[in-house]
Parts: sequence; C-alpha cells; structure tokens
Amino acid sequence: MTNLRRVLKEDIKQMVAAEVKDVTQTLRDEFTATTDFLGAEQHDLKASIAEQDKKIKQLESEKVNLVSQVTVLSSRLASVENISRSRNLEIQAVPESRSENVLLLLKSLCQVINSPILESDIHACRRVAKFNTSSERPRNILVTLSSPRLRDNLISAVHRYNKSHPNDLLNSSHLGLTGETRRIFVSEHLSPEVKQLHAAARKRATELGFKYVWVRYNRVYMRKDDGSSALHVKNMDTLAKLS
Repeated sequence: MTNLRRVLKEDIKQMVAAEVKDVTQTLRDEFTATTDFLGAEQHDLKASIAEQDKKIKQLESEKVNLVSQVTVLSSRLASVENISRSRNLEIQAVPESRSENVLLLLKSLCQVINSPILESDIHACRRVAKFNTSSERPRNILVTLSSPRLRDNLISAVHRYNKSHPNDLLNSSHLGLTGETRRIFVSEHLSPEVKQLHAAARKRATELGFKYVWVRYNRVYMRKDDGSSALHVKNMDTLAKLS
C-alpha cells in the first residue's frame, strides 16, 4: 500500500507538472503572439505618425509659401490699382439732377478754382455707383484726366481756393446749382479699402483731437497739430495703437 501510494503520488505530480508546463507554454506562446502583435501595431502607428508629421510639415511649408505669394500678389495688385487711379479724381457731394451735364459742372469747377482745363485733357467724366447704397449723399463724379500731374494740379487748386476763401469754401452755389448750398469735395480716386481707412482715421482723429487727416497718393496720413510730424496710417492697427 505504501508503494502504491508513492507511485500514485509520483504519477499525480508528473501529470500536474506536465499540465502546468503545457498551460505555461500556451500562455507563453499567447503572450509572445500578443506582444508581437502589439509591437507590430506600435511600429505601424509610429510609421503612420511619422508620415502624418511629414505631411503636416509639408502643408505648413506650402502655407507659408502661399501666404508669401498672396502678399506679393496683393502688393502688385495695389500698385496696379494705384497706377490705374493715378489720373482720376473724385468730386463729392455735388447735387444730382436729371438734366445735369457733369462735364459742364467740371468745367465750371475748374473756372471757380482758377485752373482751366482743356476738354481734350478730360478722358472721362461720369457719375459712379455709391459705395454705401443706403447713403443719401449724391453719387460721386469720377473724372479721368490725361495725366497724374494734371490731376494733382486740380486738387492743389481746390486746396488753395479753400485756403484763400475760409468763409466761402467750394460749394454747389459756385457751380450755379440752385437749392440748398452744399460743400463740394475734390480728392484722389481712392480704393474701397483706403476709403474705409480714411473714414476710420477721421473718426479716430475726432476722438483723439488730431487736427489734420488727409490722403496723398492713396495713402492716409494724420497730424496731431501744426508742430507735430505726419503719421502714415498703414492699417486699422495703426489707429488702434494711437492714444
């Protein structure tokens, strides 16, 4: 009986050892397979992340190039627009009528400011659509002249006239128009962006007590008083930083 027990005990130990070995090997194989799978997944994930990083850097580089190109093109477009507008001037706030002749109005204005002009120097003279359709102001008169110099001469003549007639600034009555007397303004033909900036500069000048706001060659300038230097208003940020 003692030998039988010993034999049974030994057989059981061997059977348990064999079973444990089999289970251990199975777990080891499964763990190895799992770690191999996770390793492969991690490798693929790293490769995918590296590829995405490469694409992101490429897109960022392309974005920088595109922004640079847009800046260059915008600058060129602004230059082309400035050149195309360099012979133009706008006459603002002239009352409208159905029977009006804007060419005669322009000639009358030139006579008033003592700067006569030849009809051959007038390439075009017409009313243009309003920038703000809800405004009650008359449509501007856009004049295209033969040269930028002639345009500048007329604008300077208006300034001289107003300076010498501070109590009777250029207005609709000078052009022989009846009805309510309205002051008339003559300026460069500004781009929509510069018009908005000019309007914002005038508003900001009123808030801060600046004495002068003007436009020269499609650029907006401000001056605090007679003794201060001119400030070039490049954009809205320039106005926001003023104090």
